[in-house]
Amino acid sequence: MGRGGSGRERWDDREQPLRPEAGSRLPGPPAGQPGSGARHRPRLTPRRDIEDLLERPRRTYPKGFREVPVGTVLPPIEVPAGKLEALVRRSLTEQHERLVWAEAGDEAVVHLARTRVSIRTGMVLIAIVLQTDDTEPTELVVPLAIGTPQDITGLLAVTPRAPEGPAGLVLQWGDAVIAAAWGALVEVVTEFTGAAGSDERGAPLQAAALVAQDEVLGIVLQAEPNVRRRGGGP
Repeated sequence: MGRGGSGRERWDDREQPLRPEAGSRLPGPPAGQPGSGARHRPRLTPRRDIEDLLERPRRTYPKGFREVPVGTVLPPIEVPAGKLEALVRRSLTEQHERLVWAEAGDEAVVHLARTRVSIRTGMVLIAIVLQTDDTEPTELVVPLAIGTPQDITGLLAVTPRAPEGPAGLVLQWGDAVIAAAWGALVEVVTEFTGAAGSDERGAPLQAAALVAQDEVLGIVLQAEPNVRRRGGGP
């Protein structure tokens, strides 16, 4: 299914860092297409499955993730691969189970409800299914390299500049697939941070790191440090 050459060559020669930035708008499907820019916002009401996954780590903290002292790093929220797949699918299909992307006169049907997610040590893989007039439904796989519990890299993720899949689909739609996969993962993390709790100042807890091991995604939470600017500089 992949392009020529080994996967390692693709990884070393063509990788790009991805990092969510506060207040930034994540890229999405091609501009003007259904669903472009319509997602990637915190939910006002957390869903039951989010609350269920928060229950266990909350029990390990005296006040259940409330009034957390500033700078405190909390036990990670553990999201098994099956649960993460369901959450990523829900993020992608919130408005449509299928989309049609159009660019330069070409179209692709995106079967969002058929998205698959797997987790390996230090990596989350998100496979999105595309179909065109010339191809059967075909997966394009986005490998997102993140940290492990033994090697934490914060919120940085690294991915090849093109997903894995047939060369023609990758060339035409690779950027949009990477953006959709990364955006869905960020939205899932945002749901957890929005529902998790607050620090002693009443500010929401923040995601400090993502780690992956043993088919589980760990979302490490932190009460934001109380950093004050010193000196007379700007």
